[in-house]
Amino acid sequence: MEDEEYLFIDNKTVVALEKMRQHYNALVEAYEELPTLNTMRKVPLEDAISMIGMIMEGIMNELSDYDWEEVRRDE
Repeated sequence: MEDEEYLFIDNKTVVALEKMRQHYNALVEAYEELPTLNTMRKVPLEDAISMIGMIMEGIMNELSDYDWEEVRRDE
């Protein structure tokens, strides 16, 4: 069945997604450390960060059943 094949994720993909999640978290932390920005700069940055966050959350939810600790042990 095609759907089952589509759901298969290899360890390399999972590790790459985990790295992306970590970098996203670092991006949010760096943004929070910025000095006060004017609205013209603040709104586009917040929109971009929110959009990336929503997409990453969707991807991570799809992988919620994956054993992340097993992937780390395999490295």
